[in-house]
Amino acid sequence: MVSHQPDHRTPRTRSTPTAPGTPVVYDDPDFFDAYTAFRAGSAGRLSNDALEHPAIRSLIPSPVGRDVLDIGCGTGDLSRWCARSGARSVLAVDPSARMIDRARELTGEDEAHSIRWLHQPVETVELDPGSLDLAVSSLALHYIADYPGLLRRVHRWLRPGGVLVYSTEHPVHTATASQEEGWCLDGTGDPRHWKLDDYGVEGPRDQRWLGTTVPKHHRRISTLLNALTGTGFLIEQVLEPRPDPTAPVDLRMTEYTRRPIFLLVRARR
Repeated sequence: MVSHQPDHRTPRTRSTPTAPGTPVVYDDPDFFDAYTAFRAGSAGRLSNDALEHPAIRSLIPSPVGRDVLDIGCGTGDLSRWCARSGARSVLAVDPSARMIDRARELTGEDEAHSIRWLHQPVETVELDPGSLDLAVSSLALHYIADYPGLLRRVHRWLRPGGVLVYSTEHPVHTATASQEEGWCLDGTGDPRHWKLDDYGVEGPRDQRWLGTTVPKHHRRISTLLNALTGTGFLIEQVLEPRPDPTAPVDLRMTEYTRRPIFLLVRARR
């Protein structure tokens, strides 16, 4: 458990100019609509709601009384869960205005009192050293160009014993050029095997997803984990979640068993 001193205050941000860069793809209205439909459909419910959400929550220590940072909060699912679970404060950060607006719309009064929504890239956020107990991130770090730099900042923001928990797209998934064309199909159109190429070639990827080119960053598993230990984190657990084998058979869930789509890590300062 992380101890709290009486004079600890909730995380305080200092304004920093937002760095210019590529427009946030989630602010494109057509892509945002496609993403919203994906999350509401069966594919999104299976991959996110039934697979990633339970996995990341299983790694997060009790948020009760803790000051939490949600990196790339999106529409706020994890932020609201932390608030409902008793977090003292949640700073929810995302570079997409549409995501932040939607997160606010989905947040109930019982959750809103402890959540602060911040429309800003996490790379430009400045927090006081030792102001956090817990940093979480759900499927956002594959959009971050400077992963080691972000780890150094999070390590500085966490109190001694603080925890970082994140999920990211699995490197087997980010290595390929397209999420829509990763499967090699047989003559009947069924997936035969997953095409893995350029795994060792790290760097930016322009992946096709939901009919749009989405910029991401591919890193090997060893790169992701070694950067954590190199920053001073102690890796406590690594997960590559698989579907529940007792659940009803579903073609897409069978695909998720054949190749991993998420990598999750818990590390302690």
